[in-house]
Amino acid sequence: MNHPDNLLLKTASWLLLILGVASTVRCIMELLEGAVTLIFLLSLCTALLSLLAGWVGLKACFHQNMAQLALYTGILLTFDQILYLVLLFSAGSREMLGMLAQLLLPLLYVFGAVRWKKSDGKTEK
Repeated sequence: MNHPDNLLLKTASWLLLILGVASTVRCIMELLEGAVTLIFLLSLCTALLSLLAGWVGLKACFHQNMAQLALYTGILLTFDQILYLVLLFSAGSREMLGMLAQLLLPLLYVFGAVRWKKSDGKTEK
C-alpha cells in the first residue's frame, strides 16, 4: 500500500531487514570461529529481532491493524539496542557516533509505526 504516512515505517523496515541479514551472517561467522560471549549472544538476539521487526513493519504497511504490533516490536528492539550499546561501551568500545547511529534506525522505526497507527489509512486525492 503506497501511503505517505507509512513511508517511514516501510523504509525503516527494509533497512532493518537488510541490516538484520548482514548481522545474522556476521554472527554465524563469529560462531564458527568459536567466539561465544555475552556480547555475541546479545548481538545475535538484536540481529534476529531486527529481522522480525522488519518483517512485522512491512506487514503493518499493508495491514494497518498490525501497526500496534510493529510499535511494540520497535520498542523492544530499541531497548535491546540500548542494552547492546551499554554492553559494548562497558567492554571498552568508545565509538560514540557509531553507537548512536545504531540507535537511530530503531527510533525511526518506532516513529514510523506511531505515525502509521495514528493515520486514517486512506489515500488523499
